[in-house]
Amino acid sequence: MPRPGVTLLFTALWDVCVKRDRRLIGHSSVWALPMYAAALLALEALGQRLRRWPLPLRALIYTAFIYQWELTWGAGLSLVGACPWDYSAFRFNFRGVVTLEYAPCWAAAALIAEKVVIKNTLRLRLELGKKTCTTGQVIRNAQTQTNSGWSKLQHVQRGQVIKNTLRLRLE
Repeated sequence: MPRPGVTLLFTALWDVCVKRDRRLIGHSSVWALPMYAAALLALEALGQRLRRWPLPLRALIYTAFIYQWELTWGAGLSLVGACPWDYSAFRFNFRGVVTLEYAPCWAAAALIAEKVVIKNTLRLRLELGKKTCTTGQVIRNAQTQTNSGWSKLQHVQRGQVIKNTLRLRLE
């Protein structure tokens, strides 16, 4: 499932293609934050179960999952008058909360989530601790940190204790 920022981009590009509106004015809702965050967690768990299945079948299952997710959220938010989307104008919609016209987009979004977002998120590791470094270690660590996206260590001297380090790194 796309994140809210991606939703802004998607809706802006959709309006360019469908309505010929070149202003690139996207729209989203604060409801998108918990909806997409929870969907990504659920999609990650689903992907772990399906990881050995063929790609086209996974795409189909992910798309069905997204439709179920969107239908559930859309129906629930509609009950309280807070549904931020309305697909009533689409030919293949169901009660205005889902539409089949988005199926290719949802399949692509799910596969991008699996292959890029979830894959890289699962590689993140959190390190917490204290470390005394030699100069050689600091140089190696600084290079490793730069290559894997960490910030550089600057002017750390031999024997200096780096206290309470908290780092996020990719493995």
